[in-house]
Amino acid sequence: LVVAGRRALLSRLAHRERALQACIAQLMATQVAKSALRTASGTAIKIKRLRQIAHVNKVRELVRDRDLVVVAHVGAMTLDQEMEINAALLGADAKMTVIRNTLKVMALKAEGLGELVPLVSGSVAVCAGDSNVKLAKALIGLSKKNPNFFALGGVLAQRQVVEAADLTKLATMPPREQVMASLV
Repeated sequence: LVVAGRRALLSRLAHRERALQACIAQLMATQVAKSALRTASGTAIKIKRLRQIAHVNKVRELVRDRDLVVVAHVGAMTLDQEMEINAALLGADAKMTVIRNTLKVMALKAEGLGELVPLVSGSVAVCAGDSNVKLAKALIGLSKKNPNFFALGGVLAQRQVVEAADLTKLATMPPREQVMASLV
């Protein structure tokens, strides 16, 4: 019984030592990464700046080569409402992101969507999807369910600016595949 207790104690100590070694290795890797992250002039890049760059790149990837990019007012929402919006947009092959407005502006300008920059003020999100009709239907449906969420405007893939009223017209159109099938 005493031997089994010692084995258990030694096992726990070995586990803690491995965990401590992993933490030390992670800390060393962080220090190496910090020293490696320097600009051309030799000044260190701060971790906060790296996070900002990552957020801008996330928005750029979201809006790049999409059929419809929309700026929507999100207002004060609960977590359940935000999860409901994300689920509805995911069903429409679209995604939404909410980050700081200055970072959104940087990303939109970098992707050539400067037309949307005046809409980015207050609590807004950027939504983007591959099917403009599906996304418009999802946004209109969500704005009916949640008064704090509504589209402000957007840009189609052809770089045509779309007002909020035009999104309702777009939502009533049949899907592109159906239109193409009726032409054949």
